Amino acid sequence: MIRPKQSDVMEVTFLNFKDTVMESDKPVVLKFTTSSCHLCKGFKPIFERVAEEYSDKFKFGNVNTVTQQNLVKFFVVDGVPEVYIVNPKEEDAAKRAHLMKYPEKPDERTGFTEAYFKKQLDKYIEEKT
Repeated sequence: MIRPKQSDVMEVTFLNFKDTVMESDKPVVLKFTTSSCHLCKGFKPIFERVAEEYSDKFKFGNVNTVTQQNLVKFFVVDGVPEVYIVNPKEEDAAKRAHLMKYPEKPDERTGFTEAYFKKQLDKYIEEKT
């Protein structure tokens, strides 16, 4: 029997946040979304492809903004999709969470393009190493 590939994107909740994000051995890319957001639906396959490609450098997680209001308030999410990079190894708590800048000219269907998303991750890697 052929089993479908397990997604490289984990579901992050308030209850598993400490284990999945704050105790991670790599920075975690968190995508804040909602099921009713058309940009979020378009961005999902891009996020999953990039998660597979960058799995050696980051872990990837999705936060449902409808059910995870504690995390939405903690990160001060004001729109979706919104992407943060959380580095639990960062000693300066103020620099632990990095909001990924939204594109100046967002794609009409996804908000983030794959090329822009990868460029932002590469920039983060370059700045932190």
